[in-house]
Amino acid sequence: MTLINRPRRFGKTLNMSMVEQFFSIDYANRSDLFEGLSIWQDEKYRQIQGTYPVISLSFANVKEKDYLSTRKKSVR
Repeated sequence: MTLINRPRRFGKTLNMSMVEQFFSIDYANRSDLFEGLSIWQDEKYRQIQGTYPVISLSFANVKEKDYLSTRKKSVR
């Protein structure tokens, strides 16, 4: 599991979107997204593109101050 914790406006969502599109089986056979980029020059990376199930979660809309408040609001 990987946690990416950075300040606001630091490109977390953009980075996670790119990682998801590289690894996710939903984007298998989409070499067009990465051709011309340095990662695509290495055969070992081309072989793993689109081969993993990816779960991506966003907590951008969670505005509560603590866990219990968040749980109470989500139970509704």
